[in-house]
Amino acid sequence: METSNRQPVAAIILTLDEEADLAAALDSLLGWAAEVFVVDSFSRDRTPEIARSYEARGVRFVQHAFEDYSSQWRWALDNLPISQPWVLKLDADERLTEDFKAEAAARLSEPGEAAAFTVRWRLVFMGRELRWGGWRDNGSIRLWRRGRVRLNGRAVNELLLCDGPVGGIEARIVHEDRKDLQRWLRRHIRYSTLEAREMRGGRLALGAEPRFFGRPEERRAFLRRVYSALPARPLLYFLYRYVLRLGFLDGEAGFSMAYLHANFLWWIELKHMEGRLGAHVPQARQEAEKCLPYFNHCPGVFQKAYEDSPDFIRRREVWTALIDEALRGLESPLCVDVGCGTGVFSLYAARKGARVIGLDPSEEMLKLCRAEAERLKVQGAEFRKGALPLAADALAAEADLVLCSSVLEYVEDPAACVGSLARLVKDGGRLIVSLPNRRSLYRALERAVFALTGRPAYYRHVRRLFAFEEAVSLFETAGLKLEATSWYGGGPAPWSWAAALLPQERGRNLFALVFSRPGARNPAGGNDRMKPSPEKTA
Repeated sequence: METSNRQPVAAIILTLDEEADLAAALDSLLGWAAEVFVVDSFSRDRTPEIARSYEARGVRFVQHAFEDYSSQWRWALDNLPISQPWVLKLDADERLTEDFKAEAAARLSEPGEAAAFTVRWRLVFMGRELRWGGWRDNGSIRLWRRGRVRLNGRAVNELLLCDGPVGGIEARIVHEDRKDLQRWLRRHIRYSTLEAREMRGGRLALGAEPRFFGRPEERRAFLRRVYSALPARPLLYFLYRYVLRLGFLDGEAGFSMAYLHANFLWWIELKHMEGRLGAHVPQARQEAEKCLPYFNHCPGVFQKAYEDSPDFIRRREVWTALIDEALRGLESPLCVDVGCGTGVFSLYAARKGARVIGLDPSEEMLKLCRAEAERLKVQGAEFRKGALPLAADALAAEADLVLCSSVLEYVEDPAACVGSLARLVKDGGRLIVSLPNRRSLYRALERAVFALTGRPAYYRHVRRLFAFEEAVSLFETAGLKLEATSWYGGGPAPWSWAAALLPQERGRNLFALVFSRPGARNPAGGNDRMKPSPEKTA
């Protein structure tokens, strides 16, 4: 570590795909902070390479699977070998200024009774520093004595709460995200999913007492409470930032920032409503009957579809190719098929040498699976009753491969179900999931027809459809990493002919996603903690 004017500070940066910003943040810390740690959530870009290039200069790089922001910070504070008395929280798209370093050094040399310091920033957007709109007022605890703060437990926009006096540093750090707009949108789509989940759990400002004249986190809690009671909240937020706080004086950049953040708040509202009401399908029909009796009456229909329907045949081709790739090089791997249905993929994996456990809530589906296994003389496949989210005692082991085909659209709480699926996947293991594409034009037509006629019947049981980014965010939030995507399903002719001319996101009804849990794969397989029971199908 460079030694010029080092301060007794351990700086920590959390990263996920931050190749555009990380180097500038690290450069601003070297020579000032005595310790610098980068905690990466298994980035898919050059972030690990960039962080490791600084190791010779004292930066320490570790990786840890991401669950949510509070959990990641809690892990970092509990597990990093921090030896300094002070800790600095810095984002990868932020950097320290010389003024901040000088003032912070002076405050740390004579901190008095202060247990922490709030830090504000200069926000740079589209190459322009935003001086209006109220963005410069944002501040939070970023520098604290080790052991004197706690996390408020929120999954996103987490707050640090201090148990002692809190001072302030007037000099600001620079917040400048150099990634392109697409990356900004993808990140905030992920944030909106987490925020909506917090809203459904009633955690608007967990841990901070709402007080207008209190500390920054208390003032923020107060404003959140007021905001939650207002009508037309995203519109009022835009008017507050752009008009009342004079954001228009920052020109195009000021308008864009206010507009984008208002849209972000609207996405949170929509996802909150979606979670409460089960968006994308008419509610009266949705609640007309439970889905289990429907599936108990149609196993034969699904089985025949895999033999006769071009769409189902294509689905089988896509899935068997993905299963082949996932099982390649593994000896006696364990495969868990959650929502196995007719067992077509369970039996295929078993014939490829996997030990298979198929789970489904429908007894009729399970009977069909067992009969097919006996007819085809498939060894090593067991079929049990089970439904998402899986009970804790069903998660006693981790699988080499988890399958989940067209299940999540029928569940009430996708996030909880995704979490239970992710917990089944061992280090280096894979999960393959297929979901209905909300942006497909055929899906839009299908929903309109259902609203008028009540057909197709299965739509009575569908709780939601999924956009690609939304689905990826759910699984990445659960600690998995996207490996591959396959788009398929065009609907019946002649629609399927037209679908072939459209972009995949508009023309294809389904997408299959392949995720992995970071870690080394075990070619020998042999996970014995979730063996089939003695009643397994021979």
